[in-house]
Amino acid sequence: MEWFERYLAKSYQKLSSADCYALRCAILHEGSGDISQQRSRDVLERFHFTVYAEVHLLKINSILQLDAQMFCDDICRAA
Repeated sequence: MEWFERYLAKSYQKLSSADCYALRCAILHEGSGDISQQRSRDVLERFHFTVYAEVHLLKINSILQLDAQMFCDDICRAA
């Protein structure tokens, strides 16, 4: 969470560090974008990965839309 705050928080203001960590755990351990059962989650319940850049960071209810390519590129650049 500290890494996210340092390197990505400015670009991902609709995503908290706790929700990002919950996404990391859900993907690595469950292969899912559903974070509703993750203890570390903050506001969001689910992520929807898409291939449409125009919906990147669009939040609908408690589901955040992320363009998969843009998100991966941002993570790689931050690393």
